[in-house]
Amino acid sequence: MKRSIIAMGFVLLSIGCVLAADKPAPVSGSLRPEVRTIGTVGATVSDIGSVDHLLQVWRVLPAYARPGKYRLSAQHAASGRVGAFRMVAYADTNDDGVPDKRIGRSPELKAKKSGDWSTWEFKTTLGSLFVGTCWSESETRIYYSKRQPEGYLGLSDEVFVSRTEDDPPNGAAKPRFTNILLELVDD
Repeated sequence: MKRSIIAMGFVLLSIGCVLAADKPAPVSGSLRPEVRTIGTVGATVSDIGSVDHLLQVWRVLPAYARPGKYRLSAQHAASGRVGAFRMVAYADTNDDGVPDKRIGRSPELKAKKSGDWSTWEFKTTLGSLFVGTCWSESETRIYYSKRQPEGYLGLSDEVFVSRTEDDPPNGAAKPRFTNILLELVDD
């Protein structure tokens, strides 16, 4: 039984996505020397709602962004289709401070219950990084707040948005926060 559970875990990790019931634990190490995980590492956002955009990303502050392999985790505000999303990573390739090139996007991720976390891994060779989520249904429920949670670290308070899940962000608002964690897993 133990061997089949390990094998199943390997299969899930090898496709780059995992659904976990609990918030992933922060890991010590080094984005900056003392920090390996950023985002909502302390308290989390409790406000839930629907918004008028289908894609949202936050800038990883320069002190924390660099090329490497990352694990992105985000919390589902609802189970099933209503809380489904894809995780997404972008870069700013023309140095104007706005995300313009998609690095990658996860498959659609659904939770078994409200509050579950999903995880996706990606690699980048670029030093600028924006991370977030996108979804195809305007009724999708998400964690979203104008109040900064205690312990929020390494991500900007400005969200970049798009009204479609396929186009780069073309608008922004601040302050905005969601339940998201980003961990550098390989330098």
